[in-house]
Parts: sequence; structure tokens; C-alpha cells
Amino acid sequence: MATSSALYQAVWGTADTFLRGVVSRQDYGDFILPFTVLRRMECALESTKEDVLETVAGLGDMPQHMRDAMVYAKHGLPFYSSSPLSLKAIAASDDSVMEGMLTYLSSFNATVREVWAAFKFEDLLQTLQGGNILWGVVKHFAGIDLSDEALASESNESAENVMGDLFEDLMFRSFSENGQVAGEYYTPREVIRLMVDVLLNSDDDGLQGKNPARTVYDPAAGTGGMLLVAKNAMKELNPNIEVGLFGQESMQKTYALGRSDLIMAGADPEALKLGDTLADDKYAGEHFDYVLSNPPYGTDWKKSKEAVIEESKIEGSRFSHGLPPVSDGQMLFLCHVVDKLKDPVKGTAKGGRGGVVTNGSPLFTGAAESGADQIRGWLIEEDLIDAIIALPTDMFYNTGIATYIWIVDKNKEPRRRGKIQLIDATAQWSPMRKSMGNKRRYFSEEDRAFIGKLYDAFEDADPEFSKVVTPKELSFFDVPMY
Repeated sequence: MATSSALYQAVWGTADTFLRGVVSRQDYGDFILPFTVLRRMECALESTKEDVLETVAGLGDMPQHMRDAMVYAKHGLPFYSSSPLSLKAIAASDDSVMEGMLTYLSSFNATVREVWAAFKFEDLLQTLQGGNILWGVVKHFAGIDLSDEALASESNESAENVMGDLFEDLMFRSFSENGQVAGEYYTPREVIRLMVDVLLNSDDDGLQGKNPARTVYDPAAGTGGMLLVAKNAMKELNPNIEVGLFGQESMQKTYALGRSDLIMAGADPEALKLGDTLADDKYAGEHFDYVLSNPPYGTDWKKSKEAVIEESKIEGSRFSHGLPPVSDGQMLFLCHVVDKLKDPVKGTAKGGRGGVVTNGSPLFTGAAESGADQIRGWLIEEDLIDAIIALPTDMFYNTGIATYIWIVDKNKEPRRRGKIQLIDATAQWSPMRKSMGNKRRYFSEEDRAFIGKLYDAFEDADPEFSKVVTPKELSFFDVPMY
């Protein structure tokens, strides 16, 4: 959390200065998030703006998709604006702010315009105009510097990480105002990085190849944080690696923010699909090298029930191994993650690996022979569980209860086959300077390294923090989960 409180306040301060009295508190984030994304985009484009405008002028009436391709080919930009307008220029002409904003938003390339549509940006502008505060909001955001240079000067972090911290803060404040829980949409980056560190542990050699390629998928993608953290971690290991990102998200606001994050990171925003993963898998039939997920805890699957039950009747389908209580869909996501992993390739070390964050329910809920028990039995019998890591409490925004990372693997290392590692990481944490909801702790690099070494050491790990058991030993009563 290296970003300065001054930057946080400059952005969220829009609410206190302008929105109060015009917009309901619970809707503050709906207005602040899209303006923040717009300002970040125009700051990122500032250095190439004149060159891009010159290129676009030379393309005449070329169709939009061809124009976008030409700009990308010449300037390497996954997003751009074909207008000389900016928030600053629009604010300077206070008699035509609404017209200027609509023209400006429509000047971006097609993928960005889809983000504006998902944010319902035009409707938001109409509300601000009706409250006579549009000019003030535009002028306010025009004065916030979100360029790479300004963001990097906030700390020793990269601009991307600083923006990640800023979005994390905005998401938390936004969902806190309307009674929702940010943890349903945003997983702390250091928790994601721990998952990625462990998942990549068995693939280090493969990632060091000349031109390796890997795919990463998140079925409950939120704002896309897991996808981008995984990509960056692999790029650190090998800058030449090609990483394909894929995800699905059911909430429109977080879907819009996720697509904007992918655009600014140079990833394909089309890879993030909108829809209910359980009822309508947008990547049906596709499989991936890595799957990461932090599905909602204790959230029912009533809306997906009909589709899930129908699919469960098909032998070998995602949900054919058992159905958990309708009151909690975590185990359905666990089944889905395993289903989306690539099958092993005979004679090679290839096979998909996944990481899923859950609360204690998937470990313990359900009597013998219940649907939940059948799912656990299937995971154990098929030797799909590689490790279960018990996390510290107070790591997530929405809950202070115990949480766990399940590592699942379709092609375990020979030394790990027929065994399951239980890691106690409950004491490996550092205190946050300022809590955010229930989140009072985080993983430092040292904390992550300690846990990673436990996983790597496997049967030689310190027994105070790690236990290796056989599937038969892993039962409800026999092995305490710390």
C-alpha cells in the first residue's frame, strides 16, 4: 500500500467536494471509477497524442476496426483517442462541457468505448449535468496527474502497481459506501502473488525456455487482478514469455474496470467475458495452464441452480462429481477450476495447475455421502489436491475468518504424487499501517518467501509449519487444518 494518502484523497475527494447532495453516497464509486480510468488513460496517452492524431488524420474515412489496427501497428497502442480534446480542454470551455465530454468519449477506439458503455458513462454525465456539477468534476479530474512519472514518484513501486493500489482503495471505499464487500471483487495483490509463486514453482524450468507460452484463466475475475499479477510474475522470470489471459466476471461494474485494466496493461480486453460462470461458461471446452480464483464466500447459487443441476446429470461434466448445498457455491467453483485445467501430456511434465481461495466450508461442510463429501472424495481419489495453505486471518476486506488456498494439479511432480501438503501460514503476516475493512494484515516479500520455501521443501519442510499426508489420512477427523 505504497500510494500516498494525498493521491487517494485527491481522487475520492470528488465525493466530498462535488457529489454530495447530488449523488447518493452508495453511488459515489459509480461516478469516481470511470473518471479515474479516463484520466489515467489520457495521461498514459499524452506523450504520443500528437503523433497519433497525425496518423489518424492520414487514415481518412477508413473503417474503425482497420483504423484501430493501423494505430496499433504504427504506435503499439492498444487504446487511443482520435480527438485533440482532453479533460483540461473541455473544462476550459465551460459552456459546452456536456457536448465536449460526449465527443471525447466517442473518440476512443472500439474496445474503450465498450468500457464506457459498461460503466454507463453517458448516463452518469447526464446526472452530473442535471446537478450542475459536471464542469466542476471534469476540472477536478483534469488536475489530477496520473501519468507514469507522477505515479512512480509516489513510491518505489511501478506505475501499474500504484494504480493497482489506487483502484484497490477506490473499490474498498465504493463498496463500503453501499454496504457491499470489496473482497467479493478484489483480492489483495500480495495474496495473488503468493498463489502465483506456488503455482509457478513446478514450472520454473519450463518458463525459462527460449519462447515459452502459457495461458491463465480466472472464472471469477473481478477487476482482473489475478490475471495481471500472474502475467507480470511470469514476465519477471522470462521477458520473452507469451502469456494469454482469459477470464469471466458476472458484475458489470467490476467487469468494466477489469477490461480497462487489461487495456492499459496491453492485454486483450476481449479475453474478459461478462456472464455467470456457473450457468454459462463463456470458455466451455477450453482448458488452461493456470487457473486462479477467489470465488465469493458463502454466496448461494440459486440463480444458477437450474443450469447447474442439468449439467450435473452429464457424466464427466464440471458438476457431475456432486453438488454442494445451494447456500454456498465455493465447491462448484473448485470443481470448475479443476475442469478448466489442461490434461497432462504423456511423457512430459505438462498439466494444468490451479489455485483457489476459500473459507473453511469446502474443507469441512457436509455429512458423509453428501454432495460436498462426494466432491472432496473425488478430489482426493483422483490425486488432484497438491497442497492446502492455511492463511492468516484479517487478510481480506470482507472477512476476518480463516481462509485457505487450495493448490490443485492434474500432473503432480513425481515426489508429490499420492500425497497432500498442508501448510500452516497463519503466523506469516505483517501489520498494515492502516486497516481497510477487515484487512489488517498483508504478506511482505519475506512472508511470501517463507511460505514458498515450505512448499518447495515438501517433506523436508519444518514440521512446525508443514505436514505431508496421504489421501487416506486426509479425513474430516484425522488431520487438523491448523
